[in-house]
Amino acid sequence: MSSFFKDAKSKVGTAAGAAKSALGKVGKQVEKKTQQIGNMVTSKSEYFQVEEDDGVLGGHTVLEVVSATKLPKPGLLDGKGYTVSFRVCGANGIPKGVRCRTLPRRGSENPTWYTVRDLKVDVGPSDMVMLEVNEASSSKVLHALVSIAALQEGVPVEVPLFHSLQMLQQGPTLTICRRIFVPVFEKKIFFIRHGESKWNEAQADYNVKNMLAFDHPLNDKGIEQARHLRECWRRALADRPPPRQPPAPAPS
Repeated sequence: MSSFFKDAKSKVGTAAGAAKSALGKVGKQVEKKTQQIGNMVTSKSEYFQVEEDDGVLGGHTVLEVVSATKLPKPGLLDGKGYTVSFRVCGANGIPKGVRCRTLPRRGSENPTWYTVRDLKVDVGPSDMVMLEVNEASSSKVLHALVSIAALQEGVPVEVPLFHSLQMLQQGPTLTICRRIFVPVFEKKIFFIRHGESKWNEAQADYNVKNMLAFDHPLNDKGIEQARHLRECWRRALADRPPPRQPPAPAPS
């Protein structure tokens, strides 16, 4: 009986060891897959930014947050990521314009954002851009301070990041770029659906046979609707005011 229990105990121990090894392999696979998903999100995500109007407003200064390198390794399973907050301040430290923030980039120590925002303020040579890089699962915040005078339009600038006013040994950096402000003009967009088709007619009549064709032409009512739209469009074009001409150049 004793040998039986010893043999059973040995088999149970072997099975437990095998299960533990298998779980370890699964854990590594999950971590690897999480990393892959994080990289995929980092490469595919689109961005928006949040504005907070708590500074002096007026004018336009466009800044792009491009990327960062050598950031501390982020957590893989907490669903968080690195975000960048940025705004302008004067030489006296008073905030100007709006504070903008990117969405988080997940699963990468070298994230990319390509976030372009108008900080809604005119700047002078003594003004500065304050930037903060924050990993949501950590209390550590990396800082950067850049003079407006050092930012030329269209020229990316790599900025060293600091933690607690001291440069980190690993040398993480943030790349930003000042962009040209391009005003956006209002446009009207018209969405026009096709006229009634034979498929629409068959659907209304519950006529399955007439719904089986691949491409259904317009029925008589749909053709009349298209002609009516054409006439309305012609009248609208005829009634619109002529485009404004640019002012004539002043005589030299």
